[in-house]
This record gives sequence, structure tokens and C-alpha cells, in this order.
Amino acid sequence: MNKLQGLLNDKIRANSAYYYRDELLFPEQQEQTTNCQLIIAAAHYVYESKTFFNIEKKKELSQAVAIFVRKHAPFDAYYHWYEVIPGEGGSFVIVYYIRQAHYQAIIQRQADGGIVLPEQLIVRQHSEQLCVDIVGEGGYVSDTNYRAQYVTANKTPFAQLIASGQQVEIDAFYNKLIASLSWSDLLPYVRHIHRGKHTNTGLKVKHLLAGALIAATYFGGTSAYLHFEYAQSQAQYEKNKELLQQLKRSKRQLKDIQAELVQKNQPFEDYLYSYSAFQVLEDVTVFYEIQSFTINNEEITVNGVSDNAASIFKTLSNQEEIKDLRYVRPVRKSGTQDAFTIAFKLVSKT
Repeated sequence: MNKLQGLLNDKIRANSAYYYRDELLFPEQQEQTTNCQLIIAAAHYVYESKTFFNIEKKKELSQAVAIFVRKHAPFDAYYHWYEVIPGEGGSFVIVYYIRQAHYQAIIQRQADGGIVLPEQLIVRQHSEQLCVDIVGEGGYVSDTNYRAQYVTANKTPFAQLIASGQQVEIDAFYNKLIASLSWSDLLPYVRHIHRGKHTNTGLKVKHLLAGALIAATYFGGTSAYLHFEYAQSQAQYEKNKELLQQLKRSKRQLKDIQAELVQKNQPFEDYLYSYSAFQVLEDVTVFYEIQSFTINNEEITVNGVSDNAASIFKTLSNQEEIKDLRYVRPVRKSGTQDAFTIAFKLVSKT
């Protein structure tokens, strides 16, 4: 069975490519072809939207996701995928959007049909080995709930803190990405296979995955055996449920700081305005800690504590990128530190 799975995985990897800056990139020692059955869209084409539903039933969850997809669509014309990660009392859901124009440009490379998947989806399937910093592109950090979080290349103070430290070039990354592919990763997304222009050959990938599923079922044993295995596994799970929950809570506590930094680093995901706001704070030389950060009608309000709030205000007043700088309320003492609330706007570069 393991040998068969290995052959299937090799076949999938040999028919895969990475779509990056409007070009197809192929793994080392792989022949370039004009018709890759699997194309992975680079992260800069994909917009993510995440949420948690207190729903465990599959049908109800599908209905909730469908509403969420329409409500939070970032583009008028788009294609999307979604991923469900089971959690305690519900499900974590990640929706991946890509502009329809970009999606059409990609599938034009698949005349005989195939499947397109977003980079982030594959990374989350193998987060332990793919959470790396990609030089000049951004990178991934581990996340307790969503397995991994994508961080852009904007090196704000928060991004620097959460960086994994392991840096790779883009060619090394996509080679590693494609090498991690397996047929089990693709099975949940069979519905995204398109037939291409040549309808007589457009089901190659689908046939391959269907064959994998049949083989796995056949070699796994009869349905009675599978039912017995499930019952045994369920009993073992119930026996160790409390220990597993304690382990999960411990992992969450260990990753609390990292998760908090990720959340603060990307409160307004993919909005460059918010990243620019963090960048203007890089010249501040005194200690400060941001407690809240909001944007309302282009005005940025920063609430925090510092060793010297006046020094922060003076530094920001000398920044050409800032206008309408003001104190929202007077500086007050919080122990030995200054508690401050400052508001400003960024000068438009257009």
C-alpha cells in the first residue's frame, strides 16, 4: 500500500507547477510542459478570509460557508476555495479568493484540464515543514487554530518578531512545496477539477485521484474491518480525551505570544495602509508598547504606553509621511510610564 501511495504521489508531483508572477515554475529535474495537471497559485494572487463557526454538522456548515463567501468577497469577479479545520465546539474556516481574471489566466495553461489550488492551502497541510521565511516575498508562521499564518514581506517590528528565522529563496520554497504534495491532500478538492479545452482528456487528474481512493479503500480492508478500526480508535480517543485537551491547552499557552503578535501585525489583512502605519513607528527610539490600533476614515489612532510619550510625538511630527498629528487625550502617568493616545493620517503617495 505504501509503495502504491508513493507511486501516486510521484505522478502528481511530476505533473505539478508553481504559478508565480505570471510564469510557470517547475521543480528541479522536471521537464517543462505546456499542460500541467496541477498548478499551485502563489500567495500574492490569493486573498484569505478566516472565521469560526459554532457548527459541526457538515450540511449546516456548508450553508454557513456559502453565505460567508458571498458576504466577504473582496472582488466583484472571483473564484474561491475553502478549507475546514475542526475545532472544539465548531470549525475554523478559511476561504481563499482569487480574481477571476487571474484564475482564467492560469487555467489557460491547462488545455487538457486539471486543477488549480492556492499556495496557502498546501502549506497548511504540511505546516511543520513549510513554515519558513521566503526571501523578498513574506513567509509563514505556525498558528494553533489555522495551522499557519501568511505574513507579508513588509518587515514591521511585529513581523520581525514573529519571523521563524529559517529563510529560503523562492526557488527552494516552491521545490519544497511541490515535493510535499500527496494524493490525500488533493482528494477533498476534486470538485475544483476543470475539463479544459480538450474534453476527451480533461479528467486525467480526476481519474488518478479516484483510482487512489479506490486503492486506499481496497487495501484498507472491508467495510466491517474499517468499522471495527473506527470503534477501536474512538474508544482510545475517549480514554485519552482529557490528556489530549490538556496538551492542546498547553500548546495554546506556549504559542500565545506568537498568536497575539500575528493578530496585531495583521489586524487589517492585505490593506497596505495599516502596514504603512506600523512602518512610520520604526524611527521611534524610546520604548513603547501598542495596546490598541484602529483605523477610522483614514485616521489612525494608536493607544499605548511609553517611557517618553513626548519623544514619540516629536519623532512622528518630523515624519513626512504623517499629517494631522494630534493627541486624542492628554498624556497621563501609568506607574512609571506615560499612557498616550495619538491620532494621525498618512500622506497619500498617489
